[in-house]
Amino acid sequence: PQWISVEERLPESGLHVLAYYTNSFSKGRRIRAEYVAPKSREVDWECADSDTQCVEHDEESDSFYLTEGWYELMDNWDEYSSISVTEGVVSHWMPLPPPPQ
Repeated sequence: PQWISVEERLPESGLHVLAYYTNSFSKGRRIRAEYVAPKSREVDWECADSDTQCVEHDEESDSFYLTEGWYELMDNWDEYSSISVTEGVVSHWMPLPPPPQ
């Protein structure tokens, strides 16, 4: 797989990919991540109440959604399965390679 610029296109919302960004220390980071498109991932109100930075409320539908953006996937945490990427701006992504057989 080749790196794809986010300016060229974004991955399908919710697709697990490798993402690349430069952090505040000018270090390149490669992470397993997903892009969440606007109003594509509904969350329950309890989650919205506890994490207002990553959740937005749509008054018209009275629904809560994850805020548009990139989320690093965290499979080893009990409370969260992903966290918002805030220490840099994702510039490139690529599909994950297939797992070993």
